[in-house]
Amino acid sequence: MTSINQNDNLPKAGIAVVREDEAGYSVLCLRFGDTFDLTKGGIEPHETELDAALRETQEEAGITNLDFKWGLQKIRLNNMCFFIACTTEEPYIRSNPETNKKEHESAHWFTLEQAESKLHPDLSGIVEWIATIVGG
Repeated sequence: MTSINQNDNLPKAGIAVVREDEAGYSVLCLRFGDTFDLTKGGIEPHETELDAALRETQEEAGITNLDFKWGLQKIRLNNMCFFIACTTEEPYIRSNPETNKKEHESAHWFTLEQAESKLHPDLSGIVEWIATIVGG
């Protein structure tokens, strides 16, 4: 596995994938060692930020059914750009198509409060942004 911060200076894009249930909204978090990450990865030269975010979400979590019901709002955290989208799909951890290795150990749905304490510190501020958008 590679670290969450590998190639820190390269631009990355991802999606804060959420789902709604009886308790409100939960956010998809991918386990990486002792911490959690969101779907994200490097932007290829031919890709837009959104193209890269969609590709990474499919590659890392197998999710393709995404509803950008709040539009294409995004947040920038250092070299990372995140969009937000809702899904009804269940994630599954896939091997990276280029390396044939899994980049994450497992996928979990956490409430916004739980995600705030579990996500890697580099993602500080993203849960507050998600809550502002979804009204949670």
